[in-house]
Amino acid sequence: VRHTAEELEKATKVACADFGHGEYELVVGEEGVIGVDTVSDYIHATCSDNANNMTAGWKCFDGHECTDHTLALVVRAFLEHPVVKKVFSKLRGMTTHFNHSVLGGNLLKECQKRHNLSESKSPQDNDTRTGWGGACKQATWYIVNQIAVQMYDVENPSKAATAVANPDGSVYKAHQLALEEWSIAQESMYLLTIKFERQTVYITNEAVREARELAYKDLVRRFFNDLQDCKLEDFAVATFLDPRCKSFKFKYAEKWMR
Repeated sequence: VRHTAEELEKATKVACADFGHGEYELVVGEEGVIGVDTVSDYIHATCSDNANNMTAGWKCFDGHECTDHTLALVVRAFLEHPVVKKVFSKLRGMTTHFNHSVLGGNLLKECQKRHNLSESKSPQDNDTRTGWGGACKQATWYIVNQIAVQMYDVENPSKAATAVANPDGSVYKAHQLALEEWSIAQESMYLLTIKFERQTVYITNEAVREARELAYKDLVRRFFNDLQDCKLEDFAVATFLDPRCKSFKFKYAEKWMR
């Protein structure tokens, strides 16, 4: 079955009808499409991702695109800034090195021990185009283990690189972060994660400021400019009710609360 909008709509309505939510039986004949289709009258709330085939296939139902999925796309706008993108690419490169080089991984653990850090490896970034959970965990790991990684950079890159057939350490060195790039990684994560939300952080790096502006513009477009008023109200109320947002202060709350 092809995942076209038409096929998704049909499959959804057939499944709903099977569970007793309306009737769906259409026949294509010489006189066109005839039959019965009352499923939409029984479905009052849907939630999908932002893929064109999903939004088009479910436009016959009342519902919205997933807020968390939409926010992930906003984060992607931030991560696509060329300077920020290069830093996160380097994090993936270092992770590949530490996971493929047994010697490199062991030497890094020694550096972690010296600084009383938990012995661990950086998690892999296996994100899709619209996800960023892996990149978040990976970048957070590097922030926590920054001093151990920097010690490794100074003491071991050439020796560790031998284990992956690079005697001069050139492959690993291509992924090492300069001090400014460490700062970009830190400030990016401060902005993007709830974990650091309550900390007051002054953004010093121009690239991070530019990335934040890109993300802000994308957020305004997705949640305000391109959103119907009826959906905007539903999103607002749902945000107020979300327990993750209970400690936030909303400037225009009275506009949506009745």
